[in-house]
Amino acid sequence: MISMAGFTVILIWVEDFLFNDHVEFQAVMGRGYDKEEVRRRVVSAFSESETALSGTELALRTGINRVTLTKYLEVLFQKGVLRRQPVGNVTLWSMERGSTVYSFPADYFLLADKYREVLMTADDFDIFSLVRNCMNSDADPVRLVNEMFIPAIEYVSKMYADDRISYLELCSLEEVISRSLRMLDVHPGDADITKNCILMTTEHESALYAKAAAATMYPSHWRVHNIGDISGAVNVFFDLDIQKLLGRVWLGSPGVMIVVIIGATDEALQFLCKTVNSVRKKINGRVRVAVCAAAPVSDLEADMVTTNMGELTQWCETVAQSVSQL
Repeated sequence: MISMAGFTVILIWVEDFLFNDHVEFQAVMGRGYDKEEVRRRVVSAFSESETALSGTELALRTGINRVTLTKYLEVLFQKGVLRRQPVGNVTLWSMERGSTVYSFPADYFLLADKYREVLMTADDFDIFSLVRNCMNSDADPVRLVNEMFIPAIEYVSKMYADDRISYLELCSLEEVISRSLRMLDVHPGDADITKNCILMTTEHESALYAKAAAATMYPSHWRVHNIGDISGAVNVFFDLDIQKLLGRVWLGSPGVMIVVIIGATDEALQFLCKTVNSVRKKINGRVRVAVCAAAPVSDLEADMVTTNMGELTQWCETVAQSVSQL
């Protein structure tokens, strides 16, 4: 007499045999599939078909058990990679326009040129599809910023400096980059009250870099306060304004507060560093000062000075970890 559990196993084995006689029995018994491999198989199946496919057809083409595959298809649908259409008792699946799958880390080198290309076409759909495809392919947000967004910001700035685009075109491109960056602002959980950061820039031209820095910190649960360009707020009472800001967003909280100053003007960077340093001597708490400059700057009163956004993010994480161990 066959038990119900054994009967279920036999039915599943027969179903998988009919779909793909190369599928190993262990896989049918519940072995998990790597999601990257599933994505590649699904995309490959659609690339060889000009019409929508049913779950049964996809199972045949991918070699994955239909029941197991359905779970992955639902995930891809929720991420915007696939679209589905019920037709009677059958669900037909097809690729969303612009959807593709990248293989990271191998494909990171493609992104700078690809993003710049779609950015200059001014096609919002293609631009945001590229970012969404990267995120759906489990790209590291920090690497996306360093290898895709930062080069784009530098490219656009240079085009304007070389009079290849007008000021209005510059503003338009920067706004698109800003919206693209917001697609990375996905908090994996509640912000950590011990990891605090204030971002400020010395001029408007550096505002996008501050947004890029924020995008690299959100996934690590930082509480980020992006003040942006503060050049218009500098006056004789600026040190008091800084002190009030720290009191409102952090004073009394545990952990560390890192004030990140981003800019390209040596004089402005020097002034802000001195101001923040004078303020942190008057308050209780662990305040650190970091500078991300467009070019190397010497004699800055800062705990960390760099020209690389990746180094800045890594340093902030290191400081937060060291403080948490005290």
